[in-house]
Amino acid sequence: MRRLFSSPARLHPLLIAGAVSGCLLSDDFEKVPAATGGAAPVPECPSLFSGNAPADCNQDLLYDNDNCCVTGRSCLGGDCVNGQCRAITLGTSPDSDEAVGIVPVGDWVVWTTGNGGQVLAVPRTGGDAVTLATIGATEDECTTHITTDGTYVYWVDYGGGAIRRVAVDPPGTMETIATVPNGLGGWGRIVVRDGLVFWAMGDSEGIWLANADGSSTSPTMIAEAPAPYGIAVDDTHVYWAENGIDSAPTGKIRRLARAGINTGGEPEDLETDEEQPGDLVIDDTHVYWLTRGGVVSRIRKDGSGGLEDLSTEEHEPKALRVDDVFVYWTDPEGTRVRQVRKNGEDLRSIVALDDGVFPQGLAQDCDTLYFTADDRTVRMVPK
Repeated sequence: MRRLFSSPARLHPLLIAGAVSGCLLSDDFEKVPAATGGAAPVPECPSLFSGNAPADCNQDLLYDNDNCCVTGRSCLGGDCVNGQCRAITLGTSPDSDEAVGIVPVGDWVVWTTGNGGQVLAVPRTGGDAVTLATIGATEDECTTHITTDGTYVYWVDYGGGAIRRVAVDPPGTMETIATVPNGLGGWGRIVVRDGLVFWAMGDSEGIWLANADGSSTSPTMIAEAPAPYGIAVDDTHVYWAENGIDSAPTGKIRRLARAGINTGGEPEDLETDEEQPGDLVIDDTHVYWLTRGGVVSRIRKDGSGGLEDLSTEEHEPKALRVDDVFVYWTDPEGTRVRQVRKNGEDLRSIVALDDGVFPQGLAQDCDTLYFTADDRTVRMVPK
């Protein structure tokens, strides 16, 4: 049974920006008609995040750039306006390119340029961007979702079956670590854990596995999955979202025991009849996901306790992250980045962008959120 934490609101369709070619981000869900990624691991943080977003701000700190809303919450050089830090632009993709996937790695913030076919990096403190990798610039040679193990960043070819990586600091040479024959990665997500890369082949189906160091150039399909999208991995299981068929509520949230990967184990359904579930992340106890219908949901990892809706007020949310206390996501048509406590309380927008600027990819570290937007920018804002 579904348990609703926040009140429902009227849903609006995502505004699609005209006819596009290649892998333009504005057409994300449309490119996977039937479909954090695996989120990069967050380092162990010194304390919980709950101090940075109380229900009510200190009224004396509504415009204090070093103590925005609460004592000690710095806007990292940006402005505090009415208790909310304004996002800071770190970098911009080249003209005619995009800004899609994003992940912090050491002192750098790394992002992909979509139809530009590049992986770029900029210092967290801002400055000139550097090119880490270029795969090409044809219609299907696109870099989309990205993840990291702290040394390398990894991504799936949008229009092919290659899984690639490149070292960040110092920059290395791009490597192809595995290739799915006749594969089409589409908008499938990717995650790396325990020396293994797991990914969803969004346009040619399947959940796949390979060694992160490239020693298994022939990857293994560990589960059949029609149009998979989000994927996450913990010590015991692989979790993913199957997007379903068209707009019908036939999507699934599934998991497979890692112990059963080489022994014929079968996936189990955690939830069915979802309306095109997209990005998916996990914490110690729950699986979280977004749907095209504008819902942010979670369920216990073993499927017990029933489904909980944390928000039903979104507009085709795209990227999802979770930390000790909050769930975060981008809501493109709402031109905002959102958060809610895991218990469903304090639903709010923590970033409000100008009209017509759609936030897309999302990443985090202990105290900062990083996101891309469809105006080609890479931005950050404190939690």
